[in-house]
Amino acid sequence: MNLITKYLLFAFLIENLCTQTILFYRYTTPLFYALLAVGLLSMFMSKNWTPVSRGRFGWMFALSFIYVFHCFIIGLEFLDRENIIYLVAKVATFFIISTSLNSNLEFYEKKGIYLYAIISGLFITQGLVLPGGEIVFDGEARSAFGFVNSNALGGIATIIFGILLCEFRRKKWNKWALLICCIAVFAALASGSRSSIIVMILMFLSQYKLSFKTVSIIAAIVIVFWGFLPNVGIEVTGINRMKATISGELGNNRGAEVEAAEWMIQERPLTGWGLITENQGRAAQITMMSSHNSYLDLAKTMGIPLAIIWFLIVASVLVKYLSNIRRYHLPFDFFCVYAVCTLFKGCFEAMFAGAHEIQTNMFFVSLAVLSMRLYNVKVCK
Repeated sequence: MNLITKYLLFAFLIENLCTQTILFYRYTTPLFYALLAVGLLSMFMSKNWTPVSRGRFGWMFALSFIYVFHCFIIGLEFLDRENIIYLVAKVATFFIISTSLNSNLEFYEKKGIYLYAIISGLFITQGLVLPGGEIVFDGEARSAFGFVNSNALGGIATIIFGILLCEFRRKKWNKWALLICCIAVFAALASGSRSSIIVMILMFLSQYKLSFKTVSIIAAIVIVFWGFLPNVGIEVTGINRMKATISGELGNNRGAEVEAAEWMIQERPLTGWGLITENQGRAAQITMMSSHNSYLDLAKTMGIPLAIIWFLIVASVLVKYLSNIRRYHLPFDFFCVYAVCTLFKGCFEAMFAGAHEIQTNMFFVSLAVLSMRLYNVKVCK
């Protein structure tokens, strides 16, 4: 049983990763539900309800209460099978995270997260070597490299980049890790995901600051991808999309989606439309796509008041950690950087809602690691 609790979260994250790949997404649903079932069973483990566990992960209990409160009180009129499944998946995910971190925090802080980056990098590499006929260098087509879509590729690439960057910030790079990190950067550029590219830049600056060396490295990369490669007939989608954005030719490309979300919020500002909902009414006539804005999605699904409370709970974890970094000599590593960058990326992508989405669950894992660290150093030592 101890082995299961220690590696349950790792298995869950690997399953989330496989769900994003063309090779395995058809086969992961049974495993996903099996892992959720184990997560629900872990609710009955006494160590998940001790004062220490509640102190470490109190914010997850609070978020769980928000989901339950909306599902059965405020959003009762929208209660259906999909909303109940979503609620159960969210709560089970939180218990998977707390169970494994309570059992083996050190594994996930060090070896586990590094191993996860290597495995993810291998998935991208096989998709790069066997791209399935994708055109990578025409400057227009967005590549997916074996993932279900280009945004999924960009998201996985940022996770890999962030983990390896933080892992080797203060020591000599392993050549294989450096190679996988470079592949992740190229994958983000080939995916055309502008938000992922910007997040990578923010991650790099968070670890290396603005020094002459840092500026030189960034300048060299920009010259190669922005100037040299296009002149020899090699164009990468991400660079062209960034150029079009800077020039104003492309813009944010989300006007209709944002308008639809804003209409739904205006119609039901207090209650939202349910934890799981599609665009309805006039919003459906505008577009059936989501807003690609996590904050609008929160307000659309659970109403403005609960969305604000949800955000304040999440933000408080980061604020408490960041404000105590110097006092308790806490690390400013991948988990902290990824959590901060996810709040930024949430302005351009759906980052908070997914129940079976690796970027979403990695965000919650990062917050859990931060809150556990802070509690341990303040109370347990």
